[in-house]
Amino acid sequence: MYRRRVGADLRFRAAHGPVPVRRSRPGGAFILLAVVGMIVVIVVVALAVGRGDATASTPATADVLARPTPAAPTAPVFDVGPMPSFRTSWPEAAPPPGVPPARDGISPPIGTGVLGFGAGSGRFDPGNIISDQVFYNSSAMSEQQIRRFIDTQGSGCVGELCLKNRTWTLDPGAADQYCDAYPGGVGLDAAALLAQLSTACRVNPQIMLVTLQKESSLLDRPGPTEANYDAAFGWHCPDVDGAAACDPAYKGFVVQTVGMAKQWSRYRVSPENYPYRSGRTYLIAWDVDPECGSAPVTMRNTATASLYNYTPYQPNAASLAAYPGEGDRCSSYGIRNFWFLFQGYFGPGAGGTKMTTP
Repeated sequence: MYRRRVGADLRFRAAHGPVPVRRSRPGGAFILLAVVGMIVVIVVVALAVGRGDATASTPATADVLARPTPAAPTAPVFDVGPMPSFRTSWPEAAPPPGVPPARDGISPPIGTGVLGFGAGSGRFDPGNIISDQVFYNSSAMSEQQIRRFIDTQGSGCVGELCLKNRTWTLDPGAADQYCDAYPGGVGLDAAALLAQLSTACRVNPQIMLVTLQKESSLLDRPGPTEANYDAAFGWHCPDVDGAAACDPAYKGFVVQTVGMAKQWSRYRVSPENYPYRSGRTYLIAWDVDPECGSAPVTMRNTATASLYNYTPYQPNAASLAAYPGEGDRCSSYGIRNFWFLFQGYFGPGAGGTKMTTP
């Protein structure tokens, strides 16, 4: 500014003679500074008020399933769409040979053993969904048995995105209070991942397989997507009205598998950190809608309490009777699907029944 002003004055003097003396008003500079200061104060106050209003009007995301969520998400949530564990019944399931589709065109994803409410192995007991003996039997399946099971369930899937065809890298894991150390590896398929992590975290690999199917249908999806793998176990994916809004900090099949195996162990090792515990009675809601009501459930073991900690709604009679279809407006499906799927895949799981795997 100084050089441009001097140059302008010299050009004026060359054309018109000496530059006339400018007389400034007394205090003009102070008045100008005062006006500028007032404008700055007004702008700052306006911005502060606007920011406060915006913060007050933005509600926090509700974690309606009380699943584990990070204290401070590192990025906005991403929506993976409808998930089968909460409001929706089982999607994209092809019936086994000889089994007709269920009503409404929804086909059962399991064998013919227990397709009806209470069929085959007794009625559903909300307080004893599965025994501790079964839930924590980490040697129930070998890696090869897991692989054969995945291949069989995924026989209708063709392509590189099929669960049976994918491989991942698993970093070695150090031992902690929840899981033993595991070696990890490169080029591991889903069976190898599940075998290592189930053994390390002392959880039945059958539980991991059923949870995987319950949450993302990856065992028998004919056309899985990356989004299905990103939220494979529904870990850190709170369900909000049937849609899962997942935290991207916990995105990816390996992260989901490690997290789920350790989460089942957390419920067992540190039950005091979670809402439901073995040996106690709680009012368990039928659905997220409070108008649907609730009913008391006595948690007869840690395994059952763990399932409710992950999906804290019990199925009503309409949900159980309609499996694998839809119940009524107060029906939830997560616990129901787990119970039916486990029995269909592996046999009765409650009461400490001995499990056998072909």
